[in-house]
Amino acid sequence: MASDLASDLPVACTLSAADQRARGEDVAAPLFARAQHLQEVRDGYRFAFPAEADGVRDLLEFILSERACCPFFTFELSFASPHQSVWLTLRGGEGVKEFIAGSFAALDMPLVRAGAEPAR
Repeated sequence: MASDLASDLPVACTLSAADQRARGEDVAAPLFARAQHLQEVRDGYRFAFPAEADGVRDLLEFILSERACCPFFTFELSFASPHQSVWLTLRGGEGVKEFIAGSFAALDMPLVRAGAEPAR
């Protein structure tokens, strides 16, 4: 759940339009192309990725770069047993879910219904 402080932040990336496009093409698109599943949550989306060490490092680098320009996001990484997947959750206040759906969640991947875990 997003904190009250995070929910008060405007849903606006501080990067210029050109920098946003470049970040999307160079960082986000290749990263999210590796996502195996997408799950909608009340205030955002969860993405399942393979749990290999290099991929997890890429996810952490993504979080570190995104938090600098998009402070309205709340990021969570979850390593559920048996550690075959790592889940990245992006959530936040009003408007964040729509922002995610228009960018990261728009990628072509299987949608897992809320409360369900994907088949392993």
